Amino acid sequence: KKQRFDLIQEYGHRPPLFTPFLPLANIYVFIRWLYRRYAVKKDPNADSKEQSLKKKLISFEENATEVLLRSKDDEKKSHIEHQIKGTHRDVRDLVNNVTVIRHYIERSQQQASNGEEERIGAQSRQRKNEGWVPTGTLKRGEQTIVRFPVLPCQASWSVEFADYSPVECDLVSQGEQGQDPADATEIEGFNEITEKEEEGKTVKVMRNSIHPGGFELEERTNRPINPWGRTGMTGRGDFWVWGVNPTVDSVVTRWKRDEDGRPIERSGKFVLEFLSLFRERDNVWSIPGMIVPKGKTYGDIHGESLLKKVFEEGDDEDVSKALHELFSHAISVGTIYSKDQRNTDNAWIETHIANVHDSTGTTVEHIPTRTEKTRWMVIHSHLKLFASHIEILERVAAKHQAYF
Repeated sequence: KKQRFDLIQEYGHRPPLFTPFLPLANIYVFIRWLYRRYAVKKDPNADSKEQSLKKKLISFEENATEVLLRSKDDEKKSHIEHQIKGTHRDVRDLVNNVTVIRHYIERSQQQASNGEEERIGAQSRQRKNEGWVPTGTLKRGEQTIVRFPVLPCQASWSVEFADYSPVECDLVSQGEQGQDPADATEIEGFNEITEKEEEGKTVKVMRNSIHPGGFELEERTNRPINPWGRTGMTGRGDFWVWGVNPTVDSVVTRWKRDEDGRPIERSGKFVLEFLSLFRERDNVWSIPGMIVPKGKTYGDIHGESLLKKVFEEGDDEDVSKALHELFSHAISVGTIYSKDQRNTDNAWIETHIANVHDSTGTTVEHIPTRTEKTRWMVIHSHLKLFASHIEILERVAAKHQAYF
């Protein structure tokens, strides 16, 4: 069923004909639209039927998720022997790795005079820093930029990569308010939180990184160097700001409950649900969030991100009260480097995780959502989400000691 769903997602909206017959397909779609619009009488119960169908689909997906999680748990319990064998294999590999490392250390001590020590050290750091790198392309309008390929083992700047030739990319339209100048030499205050006066007010500008060593600047261009590693692309890419682009991802959670209103348990832990938002641009579910504009802090933007992306405040006093009650329970879960496909060598996202937990599950019921592209989803480790959002949910689940 999952494979069929993916197939429909991929091909459902594609035209039935190929080039050069696309105009015929478009004419057919237009005629069908005219027929449905003017010739077919609308069923007065169509809206209620559609809502009923949506509820059935959501119920089906929740049941399918429950079956998947139950099968995963049963699979874990029934493979104890396999886990023991896996542990034995891991221990054996660890012993082999220790032997190899000891061999390299002894060899480096013997050949330190001819520079062998530095080479071995670089190889050791390479193994340690094998990590994530963006893949694919960046698109805006008609522009498509393809990255220089980088393997995970080549991501760290400490690993020698003589053939590294990243692609320059700047998709930013100049003149937008709040964006950095194209020339990074005009910018001061990198690696700092600075204050400046704007319209008689003191505002903060965050240009610091959570990386333990901060980040370095290119000597000639003054561009920040992404301390988390190579990306295969230089420039600002799709971002407005050089260096750190701080964002806030706001995770709204509640306990998953049965028909009697009791929290559901799995593997001895309660199960959480989170409010997700569908990103049409990337065709994937995500956590609501937004980039922190200059002059604002993480705390300033948290409630604003939820209001702009998910909740509809309006003029209803009960809704305003519910929103105030919800935001008053917000907690910070930490800040991480986001594995965002838009990251470049000179601009990247570091996201602050804010969690709003509705322990009773009743407060959020009084708050209308802004779009139909939102829904409650069970938190578990098999979700396929945007960027580092699965890591964010793992941290939130750990914060509540919930199932993951």
